[in-house]
Amino acid sequence: MATLGNSFHAGKKYQTTICEKINKLQLNGEQCIAIEVEGAKAGADINLISHSNVGIEIKNKGAFEGGAVKMIYNDIEKRLTIKESNIHQSILGNTIIYDGMNLPWYEGKKTAEDWNKVKAIFEKDIYIQASNTAISEYYQNNGVTYIQIENKGMYHTGKDPLMLNVPYFSCEIKLRIRSTKHKKNGICTDVTAALQYNRRQLVKSPFGLDNDSILPAPMQRVVE
Repeated sequence: MATLGNSFHAGKKYQTTICEKINKLQLNGEQCIAIEVEGAKAGADINLISHSNVGIEIKNKGAFEGGAVKMIYNDIEKRLTIKESNIHQSILGNTIIYDGMNLPWYEGKKTAEDWNKVKAIFEKDIYIQASNTAISEYYQNNGVTYIQIENKGMYHTGKDPLMLNVPYFSCEIKLRIRSTKHKKNGICTDVTAALQYNRRQLVKSPFGLDNDSILPAPMQRVVE
């Protein structure tokens, strides 16, 4: 089973590979210049700075974390809520999660005994159905124009300004809420939300950046 660290490194490696690939391409005869965005969370992983600074999200597998938004316990409403106003929050709405309980860590209770009292409540992931367009809406609002997914291809998030003729990203999507444990003490320290798409249900794009045979028509590999 892949660990979170291994998944991160695999994703970063794929991102770097795609960035290097883009920098060997021309778009409508103009050399592409792309840079990786270090520490990117909600925004693009790669910016195509040679073409109006177009943002591209890169994904090899797994959910679209969207910055792994942390949740907090609202003392007034007495429930865990997403603290940032964004699409994660709008999907969650007034849904009560974890039986309305607060995470002990948020209350300064940090021992294994504190965690053991409530871990049965927090151990299971929670899934809330979202709109099929939720991921595209989220990334479009955060400066991402295109999404590239390993072995699935390239998609746009609402507009196709480079006229690549790639499809719109839309498929079954759920908001996944998960408690995450600290690797040292095994105690849950955060509750985060992610947009999880149904990879099997997502229709494969006819175009992508994985190899030259499926490049969008306006893109061509620079002859070395």
